[in-house]
Amino acid sequence: MDTDSRSTDPNHNLHVSLLLIALVLLAGAQMLASLVQRDFGYVDVSNVFYTNYNGIPLRAKLLKPRHATKNRPLPGVVYIHGYQNNRETGDAYCIELARRGIVVLNIDAIGRGNSGLPGDVDKPDFDTTYGGKSSLAYLRSLPFVDAEATGMVGHSLGAEMAYRIALEDPKVRGLVITGFAYTLDASPTLPHNMLMIIGKWDEFRDRMTGTRDIEKEWMTTPQTRKVIPFPHPKPGVTYGDFAKGTARRVVIPRTIHVQESHNAPAIAEAMVWMRKALQPPENLWIDAKDQIWQIKEWATLIGMLAGLFSLLPMPVAPCPISSLWW
Repeated sequence: MDTDSRSTDPNHNLHVSLLLIALVLLAGAQMLASLVQRDFGYVDVSNVFYTNYNGIPLRAKLLKPRHATKNRPLPGVVYIHGYQNNRETGDAYCIELARRGIVVLNIDAIGRGNSGLPGDVDKPDFDTTYGGKSSLAYLRSLPFVDAEATGMVGHSLGAEMAYRIALEDPKVRGLVITGFAYTLDASPTLPHNMLMIIGKWDEFRDRMTGTRDIEKEWMTTPQTRKVIPFPHPKPGVTYGDFAKGTARRVVIPRTIHVQESHNAPAIAEAMVWMRKALQPPENLWIDAKDQIWQIKEWATLIGMLAGLFSLLPMPVAPCPISSLWW
């Protein structure tokens, strides 16, 4: 006798409906995340592949505003993520920069994501910037990027790489470091136009800054006295001159290390800073508080949960022994 197992499962239709709902949520969430990443059609997003100076392959996400053309190149920025991460952790900054008329190269640092392995640290061609230097050269080579208006942004270890590159390359016109602190290697003029963002409760503040209370101590350290040669400098105040490359600012949001890459006030600070340092077209400027990256983050979370839910096994009534062909 052939028995339809569905007839013994009164919840079969419910199970199928839940599966369909999960799949629709998965597809819809990913479509929404893609739309936000592309600023609803105003930014082209693509994977790009190129080779580091020592032959190691690099992969990056290129966010190109539609207004960027060979005849009208726009400023460009390289973003470098932190340790044990990949390029997606920098999406919040990158999406918002691209929305405001800046071409962004969001890289998988060497040894992370889909870029190649770093190789032997003892070799003379070992890249201590993990692809950052070659990525900046690649960005400047793009015909729709203004090679004279480029900057670096990074978080944590990526911020240190961005900082080292900007120290050595005076053509870098703007630098934003998050979750990292400038050192005594910096001066009042190099790196050019430097913004430092570090959370008040950053877990690595002692190692990064040598302080326990950043707000009270950092602005009086030898590093700050050298980099910001003004009497009694304070956080949240801009010193120096963007035109001369001497602009300096320290921002201490109330957050922890991992959240510095997803902190709306910190991102707003970075947007304003790069606007002044790189001067993208004014008609492309959007208020710094107008941010949409959160929609992408929530959409990808919903998509992930829906995908996991769709994989859960559905209860199925046992097949009656009488239905077995043998």
